[in-house]
Amino acid sequence: LFWTVALITIASGGDNLGIYIPYFTSLAFSEILIALVVFVISIAILCFISYKLAKISFVSETLEKYERIIVPIVFIGLGIFILVENGTIQTLLGF
Repeated sequence: LFWTVALITIASGGDNLGIYIPYFTSLAFSEILIALVVFVISIAILCFISYKLAKISFVSETLEKYERIIVPIVFIGLGIFILVENGTIQTLLGF
């Protein structure tokens, strides 16, 4: 699970280039370094937590047993949250 989380995190970074390139071009060198340090620390924490959770047999067994149900629910919930938080639904419906 640890390596899976690490690889997914790295692989999913490609689609963020369109967002982060304009962001980073507006930053000073010191601000870029701070952002990169925060990113690396966040990834390390994410990997550490996933490793520790994977070591708990109840958690790993439950996730493996119900992953086909849990993953779509999490992604759909996250998508709905993003749409609501950014006002996309209100804009589309004209509220």
